[in-house]
Amino acid sequence: MLAFTGCTYGLSESEADELRIMREKTSHWKLKDINSTEQRSGGNCPLTPHEVGMFLRAMGYTKSTWIYIAAGEIYGGDKYISKLRSYFPNLVSKEVLATKEELEKFKNHASQVAALDYIISVESDVFIPSHSGNMARAVEGHRRFLGHRKTLTPDRRGLVELFGLLEKGELTEGPKLSSLVTKMHKYRGKAPQGRDMRPCLGARAEHDLGQRNPFMKTHSRSASA
Repeated sequence: MLAFTGCTYGLSESEADELRIMREKTSHWKLKDINSTEQRSGGNCPLTPHEVGMFLRAMGYTKSTWIYIAAGEIYGGDKYISKLRSYFPNLVSKEVLATKEELEKFKNHASQVAALDYIISVESDVFIPSHSGNMARAVEGHRRFLGHRKTLTPDRRGLVELFGLLEKGELTEGPKLSSLVTKMHKYRGKAPQGRDMRPCLGARAEHDLGQRNPFMKTHSRSASA
């Protein structure tokens, strides 16, 4: 994802070069020369793990919130994901929840691995995509079709401006930031519909929603597209 979009904010120079080389060597990616700064300011880049943490805390989620990361390998590994964990220690993924033996059967089947993340994303109490990739759009549409659970799509362009003020020292994390972020997203959350408002009762045939999923789901940044 980062190599494809040219989003390198927060990465080291060597990491940015690695992604650039990856993009240049991928023949079916037509756009090679990408301005990372313009991509980010335009709201076209995924939120970083640190930004996801700041966003969720500003939206009122507490440290006790369980977060499931539906993604492949996170670029940069724990060096970056630890910043999100500092906000929300109950941070899990399929690798944490499942045993090695359980995941072994999916080892050579990337689409099936993605399906695990997809199912949990659809069933989660809250779905918060950090970027608008194909999977995120599919999950949001599926959840809307089923008429359940809340989906909150971050205003990445607006958040980048606020996070820029934080970097300049013109704003600090706390009540002021929380007020600005919640106001910005007042109408961006798609609330769950009542049972009598479901568009299709048969839509639940393959999804037994009798038990609530305790995990709020969020995407984070992955090096793969």
